[in-house]
Amino acid sequence: MLTEQFVRDSFASFEAGNGQVFMQNLSDNVSWTALGTDNPLRGRWTSKADVGKHVFAPLNSKLDGPLKSKVHNVLVSGDWATVEMTGSAPAKSGRMYDQEMCMLCRFEGEKIVEIRTYIDSALVKAILEE
Repeated sequence: MLTEQFVRDSFASFEAGNGQVFMQNLSDNVSWTALGTDNPLRGRWTSKADVGKHVFAPLNSKLDGPLKSKVHNVLVSGDWATVEMTGSAPAKSGRMYDQEMCMLCRFEGEKIVEIRTYIDSALVKAILEE
């Protein structure tokens, strides 16, 4: 049975700014959907490798250090969890990347098999265009 503590533990490495360790919590064939009408990271990927390439790599290339996040709220219903977070990192341009996000995550056992992300699309676009 999925618990709030298990979800928080799954996101602990993300909070510590260690995205590589967080990626270990994803199923190899995770379904990751980034939403937002004008979001440059918008799309759907069906592998952990594609998530790294199309979501994390473009953003990380613009940041001057790891994104340190904070999980604020976790709601669990069956095998789904809603995770409300904030994240912050300096961008190479000098401005701060202060992101607010919400992830809907479906778990199978100890792995996240599906994520739907909702983020500040305007901020992502501004950082990626700098």
